[in-house]
Amino acid sequence: YTDEQMIEVGLLREGKDGRPPYAFFRERIMFPVPDRRGRVVAYGGRILPDHLRPPDKGDYKPAKYMNSSDTPLFHKGSQLYGEPRARQAAIDGQPLVIVEGYVDVMACVKAGYSGAMAPMGTALTEEQIMVLWKMMPQERKVPILCFDGDNAGRRAAGRASERLMPLLKANHSAAIAFLPDGQDPDTLVNSHGKEALDKVLRTAMPLVDFIWNYNTTNERFTTPEERAGLSKKMEDEVLRITDREVQHYYRQALRDKIKEAFGASKNYGNQNGYQNNYQNNYQKKGSYNGYKKKVEPPVAQMKRPSFSKKFLLEQVLVGAVLNHPQLYPQIEEEFGVLALENTRLDQLRQKIIGILSENDEISPENLVSELHQEAFETEIRGTLNETVYTHAGFLRKSSELEDVEQGWKQAFSLYRQ
Repeated sequence: YTDEQMIEVGLLREGKDGRPPYAFFRERIMFPVPDRRGRVVAYGGRILPDHLRPPDKGDYKPAKYMNSSDTPLFHKGSQLYGEPRARQAAIDGQPLVIVEGYVDVMACVKAGYSGAMAPMGTALTEEQIMVLWKMMPQERKVPILCFDGDNAGRRAAGRASERLMPLLKANHSAAIAFLPDGQDPDTLVNSHGKEALDKVLRTAMPLVDFIWNYNTTNERFTTPEERAGLSKKMEDEVLRITDREVQHYYRQALRDKIKEAFGASKNYGNQNGYQNNYQNNYQKKGSYNGYKKKVEPPVAQMKRPSFSKKFLLEQVLVGAVLNHPQLYPQIEEEFGVLALENTRLDQLRQKIIGILSENDEISPENLVSELHQEAFETEIRGTLNETVYTHAGFLRKSSELEDVEQGWKQAFSLYRQ
């Protein structure tokens, strides 16, 4: 590669005062960052220990971690480290877990959590939240956001909740988990084993409980004015939510918490009644156990086929992509590993992959037209017809992409079974 290309993707930096370009990640352990297709598009680098590199010059101390900047290949706000492995984990019903860094992801995978990922040196972005939800085939999309147990971790969780609130919609949320103070996933797993991480993730709290806890811990509400201030703060939190239905239930839940907390104290001078009552009730009700049981893909929109079940499922898996080629980037890995028993249908699948790998924004009409030119007219006519639509209504061109993706992944799961 030329120096210009290496500079463009951030591996080299321009030298100053006419000096030659220098390696951006010099003297670092490298972490390759793949995109969703598994292609390396960026790097992270952790500085080597002092005894393995030249002494620092003067009082300069290199950063512990450095990450690739945005390039034509990589946008750090929309990608997550560990995404290809986590996509398959989500398909298999495992929870998605967001931790802080590369080594933390590795520790979680070592402990059996293949759905672990990390942002690229920044706080979790709105784009990354949407990516997380899109990766989860289940109807209920609740990734676990795992933070350090210190004040910095608590503030980071607060920033994440601020980004989450406007995006919430039915069955789309997140759970918040905190590590023991002074621990990260790497040190926790190495010192206390997988069981310690299991406990942290199993007791993650729903977002609504975190909002309440974040705004009330170590605060006192002993006067009418202080309680009114809390009510206003809770209402301000609710108004961040744009979905009216979710907003309604958040308002109801937080008002119930206020009523329950303030109802515990006998008079306004009781400074501890609210906090003690909250702690007692939270310990009874607030623990999050949503990942004890594997979540199965939904079965809506897919009737039980009455004939040649396996061949019908093959038609469904191919037909959805024919009618909705924009689905391809979301199911590329699964579609690529299919090995259909019907030889001609499998050849059609491979030809579709070839076309969409070059242009995944092609219209359904142009895709079908190109495939007709490759002599697949009979297979397409047999796949896109009312008989198949009767068993899998989500295939129709009028369906929303989210419904198509959900239906496709359900069909994929049935086919694998």
